[in-house]
Amino acid sequence: MKINHSVAKTTAVLLLAIATPSQAVIIGQDNFSDGDRTTADNSGANGGGPGLVWYATTNEDLSTTALTIVTDDGTPGIGGGNSLNMRPNSSSGNRPVVTTFSATTLGAAVGDKISASMDIRFISGVDGGSSNNTFRVGLFNSNTTPITGDGQRFDLESGTGNDFGYFARIPIGLSTNAGGTDARLSKETGVASGTSEDPLFGQDNSSGTGDDVVELGQTAAFPVTIADFESHTIVFSLERTASGVLTSIQVDGATPFTAEDTSSPFETFDELAMTNMRLTTEWRIDNVLIESIAIPEPSSLAMLGLAGGFLAFVRRRRTAA
Repeated sequence: MKINHSVAKTTAVLLLAIATPSQAVIIGQDNFSDGDRTTADNSGANGGGPGLVWYATTNEDLSTTALTIVTDDGTPGIGGGNSLNMRPNSSSGNRPVVTTFSATTLGAAVGDKISASMDIRFISGVDGGSSNNTFRVGLFNSNTTPITGDGQRFDLESGTGNDFGYFARIPIGLSTNAGGTDARLSKETGVASGTSEDPLFGQDNSSGTGDDVVELGQTAAFPVTIADFESHTIVFSLERTASGVLTSIQVDGATPFTAEDTSSPFETFDELAMTNMRLTTEWRIDNVLIESIAIPEPSSLAMLGLAGGFLAFVRRRRTAA
C-alpha cells in the first residue's frame, strides 16, 4: 500500500489538534500594570484580560480596608512592577477585599478545576500571638447580591449576607503562636441566622466558625507559616471529584492541604475574596489569576491515542520504504 506521507502527516496533525482541547480558560487576571484597581484592564500588558475590579467591603462599623496601587520592586518585594496594597483601617472586624468575575461553573468531569492563584507579601504585623492570625482566601457565589462598589456591607443586617462558597485559612506569624501551624478548609453556606454574622469567611471569633460555616478539614501541620515579609505564592482550588468537590490550599509549591465536600457541594462562583480577619496586618498582592481548567474528555483522549498510533504507523512505513 502506498501512503501519501504529506497527507498522512497533515491528517495526524489535525487529529492531534482536535484531540487536545484547551486545558485552561482565564476568567480573571490582574497584574495591576495600569495602576488602577477600579477599572478592568483588558490590555495586552495585563495578558489581554479579562481584567478585574477590586472592592473594599465593610460591616457594622462601616470602616473598610484601604486599597492603593504601589510599586513593590524592592528587596524584599513581589517584583514585576505594581501591586495592590491593602491596609485595614480597624482591627474590630472582618472586612474582605473582593473582586468579581463572570459566573463560572465547575466542569462536570472528574478532575475539572476552578483555581485562583496570586503572589502575596505581608509588610506588617506577622508576629502577633493570636490563633486568629490567619490569612483567608475563598471563591464564592454572590447569590444575586454582588459587590458592586466600595463600602458595601455584606452582613445579614444589610440584606447582602447570603454569599456562599468555600474558603481556606493559612497560618500567619510565628509557629510558636497559638494555632501557629494550623490551616483549615471551610464551606460557607450563606444561610446564617445570627444577627452579627459576617457571611464571608465566618463569624468574628477566635475559631472563625460561624453558624453558616461548615468545617471541611483542619491540619495542625500545614507546611508553610508566613512569618516574614517575603513574597509567597498562594493557590486555592476547587476540583470535581466522583462524589463532590475537593478544596485545596497550597503555599509556595509545598504539599497542598485538601478536604472534600460531599454534601450538596457548590458548583458556580463569581467572587474571589480575601481578608486578614481582625488583624491590622497590611499586605500586598500581585499576579492574580483565576482559571477554569478542564481535563480532556475520554473521546478526546481516544482520538489523541488514534492520532499517535497513526503517526507511529506512518513512521514505520516510511522506515520500511
